[in-house]
Amino acid sequence: PIFVKSKKGEKVPRRATELSRIINVMQAFMNIVRVYTRREYREKVSEASERTFGYLPSETTISY
Repeated sequence: PIFVKSKKGEKVPRRATELSRIINVMQAFMNIVRVYTRREYREKVSEASERTFGYLPSETTISY
C-alpha cells in the first residue's frame, strides 16, 4: 500500500495500482522470486525451481 494525504492532512492508505496504470501493467510482467541460500545448496534450489516453475526464458536475469 501507498499512503496519500487527504485534504485534512490525514494519511489514507491506497493501492499503488489505483494510482498508476503503469504499475498495474508492470505487475503482469514482473514476477520476482528470491531465494537466499548458501553456495552448497544452490544446485538443489535450482533443480527445485525448475521442477516448480519450469525452465527460465532467455530474458530472465539471475544474480548471485
